[in-house]
Amino acid sequence: MRWDALPGIWTGELRFYPEEWGQSPAKLRLELARAGEHYTGVLRVTFPEGNGEGPFPVRAERSPEGTLRFTAPFGTNGQGPVRYEAVMDGNGRLVGTAAYEDPTTLDRMLGSWTLEPAR
Repeated sequence: MRWDALPGIWTGELRFYPEEWGQSPAKLRLELARAGEHYTGVLRVTFPEGNGEGPFPVRAERSPEGTLRFTAPFGTNGQGPVRYEAVMDGNGRLVGTAAYEDPTTLDRMLGSWTLEPAR
């Protein structure tokens, strides 16, 4: 991970929500600013039909394994956190996973995302 490259605006695709409901692939936008050893920012999700979720504040940090990780609410009702984790690939893109577990039913969702620096 090139930690010095993280501050800024990142945009790309999130494949997490059901495709059969017309919600995937969604657009993902992540704005990050350095805050000491961590990064603070805002996450937005926009679905193919145009409506979306967020902005959600995020506090990103390095995991012990050296990956970027943060959480954001699942849905506008805040049904629990979605855990995002990513690495930087050889082309300078953030490539990661999104995971959610329903606190009531323990149902799980897993997805992927890829972001590039906004131009």
